[in-house]
Amino acid sequence: MKKRTRRAVFYSLLALFPLIGAIVVLYAQGWRFDFATWRAEKVGVILVRPYPADASITLNGKPVQNQSGFLSQTTAITGLFPGNYALSLRSPGYRSWNENAPVDPSLVTEFGDAVLVPDAPATTTAGGGIAAFEDTSDGIVLQMPDGAIMLGGDAVARGALVGAADGTDGAAPALPQAFLFRTFSGSYERYDLAAATATDVSAPLARAGARAAQMETIALDPYDAGAIIAIGADGAWRVRSGESGATLIARPPRGGTFTAALAPSPSFLAWSSFNPVADSSAAEIYDQGSGAVVATTSALSGKTVSLGWISPSLLGILQNDGALYEYDLNARATKRIAGDVRQFAAAPDGSAIAALEKNSLEILPLTDAATYHRFNLPDAATALQAIWYGDSAHLFIAYPGSVSFLDLEDAGLRNFISVAKGNDPIYNSQENVLYLLNGARKLEQFDFPS
Repeated sequence: MKKRTRRAVFYSLLALFPLIGAIVVLYAQGWRFDFATWRAEKVGVILVRPYPADASITLNGKPVQNQSGFLSQTTAITGLFPGNYALSLRSPGYRSWNENAPVDPSLVTEFGDAVLVPDAPATTTAGGGIAAFEDTSDGIVLQMPDGAIMLGGDAVARGALVGAADGTDGAAPALPQAFLFRTFSGSYERYDLAAATATDVSAPLARAGARAAQMETIALDPYDAGAIIAIGADGAWRVRSGESGATLIARPPRGGTFTAALAPSPSFLAWSSFNPVADSSAAEIYDQGSGAVVATTSALSGKTVSLGWISPSLLGILQNDGALYEYDLNARATKRIAGDVRQFAAAPDGSAIAALEKNSLEILPLTDAATYHRFNLPDAATALQAIWYGDSAHLFIAYPGSVSFLDLEDAGLRNFISVAKGNDPIYNSQENVLYLLNGARKLEQFDFPS
């Protein structure tokens, strides 16, 4: 090569260096040339984490490689020009999941927990007409039309199931090791699953001066397998397995009565007293360690209809006028947080409260990581209950005759679909299973992806 040619090549490369360097820098900053519009634009990213992890992914109808692996099941779809994309997930045995995915320059659009709903029950009982059921540590307990209470295919008792959890909306820390039932004669009995024996509860209550038939609430304590809590208009009692008598733990204030509202926690019991003259109520908090009432809220207008622990020191209180309060046990302070509420439930991680109102559902954040949401659900006025899914990012919404599944990030309700037709749902977060009774009163089990 001649010296003149070498010099020309050298100066050409020298001139191209700034241009190539600029292109590399711009590429690293997310700039790409869009041949569809013939202009350079910054690109964005879509992140999606599907459940089940091996779900197939398509974007605008084109397959995308699922990047789920041992360390992470999140898939990053990169190099996307700004615009709206149609993101879809498919997996055999599940309903399809579809969402609009807007992409903005240099930003990430994230779908953190895209849960697909089973398209059919995993199991269905052969016999119909089931009157009630409970989920326990030994499996599902069924109450049949003739009053037979069945466990594992065997009749273990006769009567009517009262409960296995206690009034905490299924939020107990472990599956119940016992269940409570009422016999045909009207007495209450506790069936111990480990011992396979039933123990009378009414007799020790009667010996303590409490009549079981007049109790507002009789429930198992989910944090103390051997204890039963009984709340009557004129007192609160505890019955322990193996003891012949009940222990009186509180009397209502003068002129007041206790209501049916009850909320156990590992350390405390909470119930409510009602003053009919003043038409006001107050929640009382009993320390199970010291055996004393340690706090009483200020008087709240109306009657308390439900209580629920939001965190170890935060109690939710719902009044019959729809007002929802939180009581901070540490600060000894009560604060109104919502109105027009019919039912509420705290997220499993304590990050938020789901407040089912007359015409909508509100998600009230309790931590900086949580986000406020308001959903105008279809037929919201008829919705019966909001039940948190195990990831604190989804909810089951129970309607008369059906149960639907809600993604909190699905503002447009595109994936708000009915799981199944049925009633009386119970969700087992440990096994990630939803149980309900279908139209023929057969028990159906829906296995959600882990």
